[in-house]
Amino acid sequence: MLACACADKDSFPILVYEIPDGSLKGQFLGHHNIVYDLSWSPDNNQLFSASSDGTARVWNADTMATSAEKVLPHPSFVYTVSCHPGQPAIIVTGGYDHVIRVWIQQGDGVYGQLLKEMEGHQGLVNSLCFDREGMRMFSGDSEGVVIIWNTYVHDQPRRDPVAEWNLHHQIREEELRGVTINCVQLHHSGRRLLVHGRDNTIRLLDLRLYSVMQRYHGTLNNRQQVRSTLTPCGSFVIAGSEDSCAYVWNAETGDKVAVYRELGYQNTVCGLDFHPHDHMVAFCCYGDNNPILIYTYDQKVARLDAGVTPDDPQPPLTPASPAGKTPITPMGTESSFMADAPMRDDLTSLQEESRRANRMDQAIQLLSSVSKTSRGSYHSTPGVPGSTMMNSTWGSTFDRTPYTQSPLGTWNQQRGWTPDFVPVGC
Repeated sequence: MLACACADKDSFPILVYEIPDGSLKGQFLGHHNIVYDLSWSPDNNQLFSASSDGTARVWNADTMATSAEKVLPHPSFVYTVSCHPGQPAIIVTGGYDHVIRVWIQQGDGVYGQLLKEMEGHQGLVNSLCFDREGMRMFSGDSEGVVIIWNTYVHDQPRRDPVAEWNLHHQIREEELRGVTINCVQLHHSGRRLLVHGRDNTIRLLDLRLYSVMQRYHGTLNNRQQVRSTLTPCGSFVIAGSEDSCAYVWNAETGDKVAVYRELGYQNTVCGLDFHPHDHMVAFCCYGDNNPILIYTYDQKVARLDAGVTPDDPQPPLTPASPAGKTPITPMGTESSFMADAPMRDDLTSLQEESRRANRMDQAIQLLSSVSKTSRGSYHSTPGVPGSTMMNSTWGSTFDRTPYTQSPLGTWNQQRGWTPDFVPVGC
């Protein structure tokens, strides 16, 4: 499923789409102002939202009831929300008043129970995330400070489950001083933290040395809330930008490997999310009548981009649409997903072509070995329709539903590993 927070003239619904068929599963109603953040529970049965209407809300994605299961009231804007990975009933929020609040879903009432308020930030708390085990939580604020919290949860019935939650360490990098942190995300290794700053720079922090180990330059972001994400394998960093483009870097080297300029957006690419189990990425944009765009990896396009001739040439693939529906064409035209990277010269000998094809196959096998599930691809997967009934799209997020995986990167002698994606249903 894909959840999208939108803005209408007088309401702020959250739309939930089925992936990959793109059908609208339902919508959640109740927020009275902009929804800043969405996150899923580990079992995908609940969706959490944070809004500037002063509430965070818990929605039942199983029954798709339009009203919230729980409401978490705050004295000010709420910018971020997440649940504890080991105890999903425990919810953490952060916002305008610099305080992180810990809640629990208990009782039959509509309101959640406040367990703890944690202070330490001197700026707006814009983002937070947990490690895989739930032993640590990371939060970033508008002053450029990242705080690591101890978040061990007691499971003994008569003890306060968050009694031992406390501040573990503050990361105060000099180059981040006074820089608004838009979002933070933990690398799958658990030893690195991606920090998106509103100074046109994204950084990767080493959590063992508490220092910057890599920087990613090229994106334009110094005014608006723009997000970035790591691919699940940790190989690439993808970010939105205020110049209507999306950028991709090699996570290890910091090299910019692709710029996607033909998304068809005219405003800031503000939100994006990579599917946790499949090679699909979703983009959204500020402004009126902007659709959610979903792109998927296409192995054939990747091989052609690397200069490898397919064994069984076929006509170019075209986006498909759900049965009985008209093909979706955002912005009135069909946009192609192109990376502004140079193409290799045509091969001049059959021997060189054979060697290159062998290298390509070896590279694909190497990357595929990282995947935990069998390979597959979505060559003709329907896309997610745009928010035709909405005026603006603010953000979107995938759930954790598993899909089969296909190779993510392409080996190119001039560029090394590069991502290759094609539009789906657009």
